[in-house]
Amino acid sequence: MKKIISLLIVLLFTLSCKKHTDTFEFRISGTIVGHESGELYIGESSRVGDEIPIPYNNYKFEYKGESPNLYSSQILLDINGEKGVLPIVIEPGEIIFELNYDSLVEKSVVHAGYYNKAYRKARQEYISNFATADYNSQIIKDKIIQWFKNNNENYLAIDFLSSWESREDFLPLDILGELIQSIEDKNLIKSREYIELYSIWLSRKDSINRIGKKATNFRLPDIDKKLISFNSVANKKLTYVENSGS
Repeated sequence: MKKIISLLIVLLFTLSCKKHTDTFEFRISGTIVGHESGELYIGESSRVGDEIPIPYNNYKFEYKGESPNLYSSQILLDINGEKGVLPIVIEPGEIIFELNYDSLVEKSVVHAGYYNKAYRKARQEYISNFATADYNSQIIKDKIIQWFKNNNENYLAIDFLSSWESREDFLPLDILGELIQSIEDKNLIKSREYIELYSIWLSRKDSINRIGKKATNFRLPDIDKKLISFNSVANKKLTYVENSGS
């Protein structure tokens, strides 16, 4: 019995150590220019209701947390985001901001946070180059693709692409795959947005709906409960497969 208890203690200790090493701690802090006290919010996701309220006094605020992955978040000075929404990256260590109450997005400054500094710089560069661009123009699209290639190790590129590709096929599949596989930063590869983007690319790459892609030879029962293979039906013919919601 003592041996079993000892083994359980060792197992629990091992699991607790593993959990600790798989997560990182972060601390978001800073000052708010133009407002002495109140409450700001950190958005845990894009869903309404996931905001974390953080009080601030004497123009200062602080929030501590931990996460297994980098992920994109946002700071709001009011729950509805009427005073603007500042995109941020949840990353290991110190993340220090100087938030401007009257101009949150344009005048706020990042003082510490490697990924946040790079994100902010790339965002300003992207907006100055493509904010008013015609995205239907192939010339503009080629320039954007080149920008993504030049900034493949920047969190902004992954954040933008995961958002865009979840709504539509913005990049050609081969270019998307090339970009994804060119990223070497281990923190970026573990990020929520990279995992989502990789999943989107993988599902499209292996989709049976791609022209020239050989479909999986699945088998299903007919109304007489006789198994029929896809290959026996298709048999070198152009075949349309409809997925049923049931």
